[in-house]
Amino acid sequence: MKLIYMAHPFGGQQDNLDLAKRWYHYFLVNFDVAVIADWIITCEVLDDDVVADRARGMRANFACIERCDEMWLCGSSVSPGMKREMEHAQEIGKPVYCFTGNPAPPSYGELLLA
Repeated sequence: MKLIYMAHPFGGQQDNLDLAKRWYHYFLVNFDVAVIADWIITCEVLDDDVVADRARGMRANFACIERCDEMWLCGSSVSPGMKREMEHAQEIGKPVYCFTGNPAPPSYGELLLA
C-alpha cells in the first residue's frame, strides 16, 4: 500500500475543507493507498492569515511529503500553497499526480457511467 500526500485548495474556505474531505474519502476507498492530509486538521488549529502559523503549517506539510511515496493534487485548481508543496515534492524526487479540474470527486453513480 502506497502512502500518498493529498493536496487540495483551502484558502480559509470551509467549503474547500468539506470538498477536501470528500476527496480524502474517495481516494481512501477507491485506491490501495493510505492518505496523508495533515493540513485538514492543521488549518483548523493554525491561522492561515498569520505568517508564522502559515510557515509552521507549510513546514509540517513538507515533512509529511518527504515521508510519502507520492503526492496527489485534487480539487478545482492548484492553489499557491499546493504549488509550493508540489515544487517541494518534485525537488526531492517524489512523483506528483494531478486530479485537479473537478471541485468534487466522482460519485459512485458517475463511476458506473464512465
